[in-house]
Amino acid sequence: TTVRQPLRRMGELAARVLLKRIVSGTSGGTTPIVVEPELIMRESTAKARK
Repeated sequence: TTVRQPLRRMGELAARVLLKRIVSGTSGGTTPIVVEPELIMRESTAKARK
């Protein structure tokens, strides 16, 4: 079982925020962005024993 992080999407969003700051001339501060990960269940995942 692992968690897949959408790296391409994260990079696209980061670039978009950076370009927006460059165009607007603002700097500093934070921009909260939430990117949902995906849970990948593999063969090691099973129902709990009773």
